[in-house]
Amino acid sequence: MAPLPPTRLFWLAALGASAGFALAAYVFLSGPGEDAVGAGERLKVLAYSSFVNSWGPGPEIAARFAERTGVQVELRDAEDAGLLLRKLELFPADVVVGLDQLLLPEAKSARAWKPLEAGGVRFADGTFLPFDWGPLAFIYRDGEIKPPSDLDDLLDDRFESAVAIQDPRASSPGLQFLFWVLDRKGVDAGFEFLRALKPSIHTLGSSWSTTYGVFQDGQAGLALSYLTSPVYHWTHENDRRYRAAVFAEGHPAQVEYVGVPETCRKCAEAELFARFLLEPEAQRILMTKNFMLPILDEVREGTEFGRLPAVRIVELASLEALLRDREALLRRWRELGL
Repeated sequence: MAPLPPTRLFWLAALGASAGFALAAYVFLSGPGEDAVGAGERLKVLAYSSFVNSWGPGPEIAARFAERTGVQVELRDAEDAGLLLRKLELFPADVVVGLDQLLLPEAKSARAWKPLEAGGVRFADGTFLPFDWGPLAFIYRDGEIKPPSDLDDLLDDRFESAVAIQDPRASSPGLQFLFWVLDRKGVDAGFEFLRALKPSIHTLGSSWSTTYGVFQDGQAGLALSYLTSPVYHWTHENDRRYRAAVFAEGHPAQVEYVGVPETCRKCAEAELFARFLLEPEAQRILMTKNFMLPILDEVREGTEFGRLPAVRIVELASLEALLRDREALLRRWRELGL
């Protein structure tokens, strides 16, 4: 997810060929903007704020998709990715962009989805297509604060009222962090750690954008974000102070997915849009505006993303149990009084 722009202080195998063929076939067979629902009706794409806002990848991807197919896109803002399923109930959409691997089980149980097959694509699951990914990490400014070396280090006095994190009840990265802690330490010990973390927390935000904005404003010295976030500051602000704290214990990764609900009205175009996100053209836009790692590894060759530190990616061994007990765990989170 892209850092906020300066005015607010504020990532496969070669699927592109098959998707490109499908797009060309669509244009040839139906003509620009025509479909079974009717010409002139826009394809409705629901996504999180930093995707749909003017500085995010959404508007440019929508424009490129319209140039290729003649299909106009209407971007709808769900705020944080953690709210996508709730917003989908209020604002029906043809495409949903930004669900992560922790939300996929809930998404599948809540409604039916069109299958999106992608043989050989890393992270694909047969129903949803991955379009970018990134390891979670705490971001700091070099020379301003000594970075943490592991989760336990966050309890050190130097981080008193210095850390900005997201609320797991509303935010996708916030839920990733909660599960990271509980997987690493066990549920009971994990909640004791979170209780001990309270003095370190400066901001508990309802979205990633809110918390990263607080960090960029200089109000917090450390923000839960992504290993890739410093690239924004290096390339757009020429500010090399921004760094990701590397934990020897490893980092979990968040994978972002696109899906097409069965209730779609422009279903054929929705699938084309989902597959368009995996073409090199769209992958480059995602990488340079979402500031996440692309699914197509070749897209990042020769870019600043190659200068990021190497980190060990860890799988959450207890993820299945954590997802099963999610509601009870979120109640325990609420009881912490954060």
